[in-house]
Formats: sequence, C-alpha cells, structure tokens
Amino acid sequence: MATSIQERKSVSTRQRVKLPKPSRPVGAHAHTNGVSQMGGERPRLQIDFTPAAFEHLNTMRERAGVKSAAEVAKNALRLYDWYLERKGEGFQLLIAKGDVVKHVELLL
Repeated sequence: MATSIQERKSVSTRQRVKLPKPSRPVGAHAHTNGVSQMGGERPRLQIDFTPAAFEHLNTMRERAGVKSAAEVAKNALRLYDWYLERKGEGFQLLIAKGDVVKHVELLL
C-alpha cells in the first residue's frame, strides 16, 4: 500500500470514532472471479497470497488479536468502506502524535 504523507502543524480536535457496521454486507457486491455461492450458502471469496503476504496477514491477525484471517479481512474492508465514505464527504485523513499532525493520502 503506497501512501503520500505531508507533515504540517495544526491545532486539531480529537475525536474517537467507532467504525459502524457497513450498511451492506461486506462483499455484497462481489461478482468477480474468486467469488462463489453454492446452494444458498453465504458467498465465499478465495484470494491467492504469496508466502510473504500470507505471513504478513498472519502477523496482522496476531497483532489484532483475532482468531482468523477472514476476520482481519472483514475488519480491513469495514475500515476501507468508512474511509471511502468520509473521503466522499470531503474529509481528509490525518494522523497525530503530540503536536505533529500529518495529512495522509491513501493511494490504493
């Protein structure tokens, strides 16, 4: 994931945001290769990883304290959905540490 980061000082209002459940199920519009649905079961998505990427996914799973890689993926999709919604509303993504505030643009 590539990011472009620009540093700038600013006064910020801090607010904790709990990510809402998506308004539509994650993957609800997935009708591409790798998605299958059999006999009324929930749709399944199969993703091929390189060994290094799969190892990284498992490291993320451990750091997040969740039981499965699927849970990591679902959480990531919720976060990305939230980000896209806010970006569409004109918000910017900022990260802060002390008095340093950085503007982050995700180039995905």
